[in-house]
Amino acid sequence: MKKILALLGIVVLAIGGCSMIKNEPTKEEMIEVLKSREAIEVVEKSLKNLDDKALMDGGIIKSYVIEYDTVKWNPMGGISFKIYINEDYDLYINDLINKYNGKLENGSSSLSSKLSELLKGK
Repeated sequence: MKKILALLGIVVLAIGGCSMIKNEPTKEEMIEVLKSREAIEVVEKSLKNLDDKALMDGGIIKSYVIEYDTVKWNPMGGISFKIYINEDYDLYINDLINKYNGKLENGSSSLSSKLSELLKGK
């Protein structure tokens, strides 16, 4: 009986420990981060890396919208989300922002094939 209670105690502690390690932010907290000035600067810098005239006259990328419904916590850390370009749902970027050394940075990005083709011609 003592062994069963000890085993049960270990299982409870393991489950509790795992849930403490997980410590994921809520969707609302992640959206708040993405709406911050620091996150906007990171997103716009990554857009300008793709198109040096992004968000300016003559740029291919004229506007962007972060789709907050797509925001989720990445299991490897950071916030994953989708950005739509020029109000076209076929032009999008799946993006990841993470905090490194206390500062937000772009972790990785993947472009839709249509956006990739559009930017290839620049």
